[in-house]
Amino acid sequence: MINYPKISIVTPSFNQAEYLEQTIQSVLDQEYQNLEYIIIDGGSTDNSVEIIKKYEHKLTYWISEKDSGQSQAINKGFAKCTGEIIGWLNSDDILVDNALSNVADCFLTNKIQILVGGSQHWEPKSKVFIPHTTNPETYLDLLKYNKKICLAQPSVFYTRNLLLSCGGYLNEKLHYTMDLDLWFRFGIFEGINERIYFLDEPISLMRIQSNQKTTSMNYEAMKEAAKVVLYYSKKYNIRFVDRLTLFFRYRLFRYSLVSELWGRLKFLDIIGYRAVSKLFSSTK
Repeated sequence: MINYPKISIVTPSFNQAEYLEQTIQSVLDQEYQNLEYIIIDGGSTDNSVEIIKKYEHKLTYWISEKDSGQSQAINKGFAKCTGEIIGWLNSDDILVDNALSNVADCFLTNKIQILVGGSQHWEPKSKVFIPHTTNPETYLDLLKYNKKICLAQPSVFYTRNLLLSCGGYLNEKLHYTMDLDLWFRFGIFEGINERIYFLDEPISLMRIQSNQKTTSMNYEAMKEAAKVVLYYSKKYNIRFVDRLTLFFRYRLFRYSLVSELWGRLKFLDIIGYRAVSKLFSSTK
């Protein structure tokens, strides 16, 4: 009999009653034998709490109280996690069938600390499923603002030991790019790339909504992402030529966003541009 590792899933939620139940069901329907499921609600005013109570007998822990945002909610969940493997699933995303079994199998058969699974994006209005590629070759790839090589957050799982070795928590000062910041912190350890396993098979389904914080990549999100990129480009002592590459990739990405969201001219604000311009201001 296989001794499956305990997997801890944290779901942060705030006024997401429309989608929350589907998210919860996608986790519980996994029928994974060694599951620890934690829901942290931020004091919702819709019927989210009623939905949570409907399933509380199957939950390891849940609470509904005000918090400072998604990062703090996830951190509250992390503090309750006792599983060997950890991940978080936002309250509008879902796990595909057999996702957790596949995650466990990968950790059991490979000496890894991070699993990066495949994902699909789903646009409810058009009912279109869009494959999401997750094939970055280096951590530098994560700096490049390339949608084809970014990691799909709900499909990323990691060992509790790795999370604890990186502080154990998300940066609560970040509201849009706390996952990107965490990936970079995971990458500061020598040889970490050899302990990452990329699974082409989808693990999650990410719902694309017009009101999502990062769907339109608004001005504040862009500025925050620029600061994260700037910080880690210096921390990793990225070469001048790579900084230059990142800078021009940012410019192209910025203009593509302006084209896509023509009415949001705030993207052209010089402050956000200057933040990323610093990427190649020094060869250090």
